[in-house]
Amino acid sequence: MLILFAFLIIIGGWYAFYRNKKKGNSNWILSGIMVLSPVLFLMIGIAYASHLHDQGVGFGSAYLAVLLFFNSLAMLGTNIIGALRKNQA
Repeated sequence: MLILFAFLIIIGGWYAFYRNKKKGNSNWILSGIMVLSPVLFLMIGIAYASHLHDQGVGFGSAYLAVLLFFNSLAMLGTNIIGALRKNQA
């Protein structure tokens, strides 16, 4: 369940990123939300793990939160590089 939710966040975030880019909208708010999403995902995952009384789900949610954090850094880096290229042109 958590794996599916994490991949939906990743795919949905990149879909919204490229949709905004095609329309010419800013992606800074989306990048900010994506940086905060691992923290919220970890909080939900830990609560879910305590509800199930399963330590493995807690470790899995922590791993997926790290994966989401690196994804958000990649999205933020892409946004920064795009802004720098736009300012140079």
